Amino acid sequence: MYFDTNALLGTMRASPLWPLPVVALYLACIVAGKAFMRSRKPFDVRRLFVAWNAMLGLLSAYGFLTMVYRSWRTILSIFNALPSTLLAGRGGLFPSMDGLLAEFRDENMDVIVLYTASKVPELLDT
Repeated sequence: MYFDTNALLGTMRASPLWPLPVVALYLACIVAGKAFMRSRKPFDVRRLFVAWNAMLGLLSAYGFLTMVYRSWRTILSIFNALPSTLLAGRGGLFPSMDGLLAEFRDENMDVIVLYTASKVPELLDT
């Protein structure tokens, strides 16, 4: 899965205060929900919560397995580059490692942003 994360990252970098409106909306929903449900009987949402938690579990498993796979691939790339880097006399491992680590960070940004963005709807679970 790949998507352009630049717009979301730009918003996140523009202001460290971007979560405040989300939290304010969440708190307003809690107050309004309590007032709305005061004279009503509770909804039976067990099945909905089971499906919701299963989806969150699958998302976490996807993120974990993706990061493990990509981390392993990066580690193998580092070890494969090690002999040629040392033999070429390019100052040791670090010049090629910088490129590999930057590539690792860039290719994993989609998983990192997806995981971070999934925390916002998890407020509904609390």
